Amino acid sequence: MNERIGEIEKTLEHVDGWLSRDEGRFLYETARRCTGRGAIVEIGSWKGKSTIWLANGLKDGKGGKVYAIDPHTGAPEHHEIFKTKNIWTFEEFKKNITHAGVTEFVVPIVGRSESVAKTWDTPVEFLWIDGAHAYEAAKLDFDSWFPHLIEGGVIAYHDSTFDDVKRVVRECIFLSRHFRAAGVIDSVSFATKVHPARQTSWDRIRNRYAYFLNMIYGLRALPIPGALRKPIKALFKKIIRSVQ
Repeated sequence: MNERIGEIEKTLEHVDGWLSRDEGRFLYETARRCTGRGAIVEIGSWKGKSTIWLANGLKDGKGGKVYAIDPHTGAPEHHEIFKTKNIWTFEEFKKNITHAGVTEFVVPIVGRSESVAKTWDTPVEFLWIDGAHAYEAAKLDFDSWFPHLIEGGVIAYHDSTFDDVKRVVRECIFLSRHFRAAGVIDSVSFATKVHPARQTSWDRIRNRYAYFLNMIYGLRALPIPGALRKPIKALFKKIIRSVQ
């Protein structure tokens, strides 16, 4: 398996994006375990890094499609990072998907997630949300797509250590009666959808524990002196892994 992960990483060497190795592996493994009862929906594709991890998971699993939804004009945080609103990533996205050899597993949709959701009629088994990070936007992604996620399906938010995304994850996932088996991998928070009547007391405890881990991981953003930054952040990561 490590050899396969290495192969995927090699295809991603020149693909722009913000995704750690462990986050990519999580996407790959979750996609690979999909049963085919629903599609994978990705909200926020940027230039295809996460899409390629997901598509390779399907390729090595039962097959299927990743519906990659993105307006490809950048989110407000991208406009701030690059100091321009003149962003168009779709051509590079398509080039990266083709180069990775996963075009047959990817259905690109150029548009806003809430607009696409209004006419969506396909069950969703894995919902990966990495759209705009403002509270209203992250909450709208949840509200628009939660009804399409099947019981037993997985939801995951990227950058859930950002304050606004963290708030959405807390309100809609960690404190919700609709999820169980919550967990944290780097900046990703995830959980499995369940009928409220089947959520147990232990599920609620685990979900709150996952929220606690999310807060611990968020401490990595605290200002740390240069020489200590790398070892301290690595220690935070090791702690999160060991206590889940």
